[in-house]
Amino acid sequence: MVSEERGLPADCDPKSGRNVRWVADLGTSTYSTPVVARGRVFIGTNNGQPRDPRHPGDRGVLLCLDERTGRMVWQLVVPKLPHDPYLDCPGVGLTSSPAVEDDLVYRLSRHCISTPSVVDGLVFIADMGRGVHCVDTRTGQACWTRELDGEVWGSTLVADGRLYVGTGRGTLWVLTAGRDKQVLGSVDMGDPIHTTPVAANGVLYVATMTRLYALAIPPGNPKDE
Repeated sequence: MVSEERGLPADCDPKSGRNVRWVADLGTSTYSTPVVARGRVFIGTNNGQPRDPRHPGDRGVLLCLDERTGRMVWQLVVPKLPHDPYLDCPGVGLTSSPAVEDDLVYRLSRHCISTPSVVDGLVFIADMGRGVHCVDTRTGQACWTRELDGEVWGSTLVADGRLYVGTGRGTLWVLTAGRDKQVLGSVDMGDPIHTTPVAANGVLYVATMTRLYALAIPPGNPKDE
């Protein structure tokens, strides 16, 4: 939930393509946060937009994308558990974030909860009640709370001195990651965001329900303040 990445964009425009390196189509229901490793981006989704006619219908899908271009390298299509909608909800893909170690990719099928970002004596955490909070780690006292435009299903990310968080209304919020509350901006990403933003190699990855955006400042441009 905390990254040492620098030079990340403070905002973007999905319609004009400003600060958007690439966009990859996912399924129609994405709750998995992307993981970046070894030149690949891994993300779980559903089979709402089938890529292989041999695997139609309701499935969970693990996508492996090229980090540079966003093109699909491979996919793992996982059949649903039969006769138990509580363990494997219809129409929902792989909800947990994959993990990478050595040459293996690990994934789980449980739902994720919001995870706090802890940095510089502060805890940042978002909740389903449409709020993001900053709390002092030493005293437990709230430094500030900011109401957002929708519930937060994912977690906060602190990177480059900023706090990134997405909402179910499809808004990517950017705030200062400090004791003083300051909203730097908000971007309409077009679809609900139920995931956590991820930073890797100078790129900010934001997954909506249907698309994965790789956001970056083009080479030669001044840092996005």
